[in-house]
Amino acid sequence: MELSVRDTGIGIDEKDQQRIFDMFWQGEQSHARPFGGVGLGLHIVKRLADQISAEIDVESEKGRGSLFRLRIPVRPD
Repeated sequence: MELSVRDTGIGIDEKDQQRIFDMFWQGEQSHARPFGGVGLGLHIVKRLADQISAEIDVESEKGRGSLFRLRIPVRPD
């Protein structure tokens, strides 16, 4: 099963796309600060995905938004 979430926000620079799942990591401070947060959300999602053998990835282009995909393995009945 695959769940996708797309936004039209500021996007994520390619060099930062793997770091977004790191604990306490936040994007460019000039953009991230007005929105608050401590940088835990995506880290928690990644840890939960790992616990159920799911995969999460991101496609993003700076200034054009992001697409997050969560792939959850499903056992056939």
